[in-house]
Amino acid sequence: MHGLEAGGPQVDIWTAILIVAFCIFLSAFFSGSETALTAASHARMHTLEKEGDKRAAAVMRLLRQRNRMIAALLLGSTLGNIGSSAFTTSVLVVIAGDNGAVYATILMTALLLVFAEVLPKTFAINHPDTFSLRVAKFIEPFVSIFGPLLAAVEFIVRSVLRLVGVELSHDRTMLSPYEELKGAVDILHEEGNVERAARDMFGGVLDLQVLHVSDVMIHRTKMRTIDADLSPVQIVREVLSSPFTRMPSSA
Repeated sequence: MHGLEAGGPQVDIWTAILIVAFCIFLSAFFSGSETALTAASHARMHTLEKEGDKRAAAVMRLLRQRNRMIAALLLGSTLGNIGSSAFTTSVLVVIAGDNGAVYATILMTALLLVFAEVLPKTFAINHPDTFSLRVAKFIEPFVSIFGPLLAAVEFIVRSVLRLVGVELSHDRTMLSPYEELKGAVDILHEEGNVERAARDMFGGVLDLQVLHVSDVMIHRTKMRTIDADLSPVQIVREVLSSPFTRMPSSA
């Protein structure tokens, strides 16, 4: 830090800038990875894993230990934020005196908000699968290395939540697979990616387990039929004028 004093070599200032930039990059990397991995499509990753994609297999391994993965990503992001803020503060205090801490707070708030939070998370949420496939091979070793520490953190979190009456389970889910599928299709329909007819058809397939034959049958009094005693010409005319593709005959 002495090189940052008045008259000191200029190269130390650039070194300081590079260190701060690297810390911000690390924070952005972990922040974006957290968003991407939590938003990644399980179905697509599972399909790619079955096809032999090693990156997708790494993503699935991370998703199977979601709590530990999130803790690791938060750890990396926090280290980046603290490192960049602390180093910037120490540099600006040397340069600007006691006001350096104020300048560092204002500067790092703006830099971290834009480049370590909003920018990477915006990109990740718009390309979660692509982002996840690219970062999984770097995130997985990080999670493995800090596994024991993260296990301790997870234990503390669960213990604290248990004290306030919140019981967590590794396999606990608020929605059943049935509800998750229907909810996903409804969201895709609202976003314009699935037509209404396709949404209704998929919903009907899911509802088959709770439907009875009588629920889908049409009473004969409401059906359009053809009199079997009509002449062939009249039958053809009736069929052509009908809006339906199937018409039963009545004697």
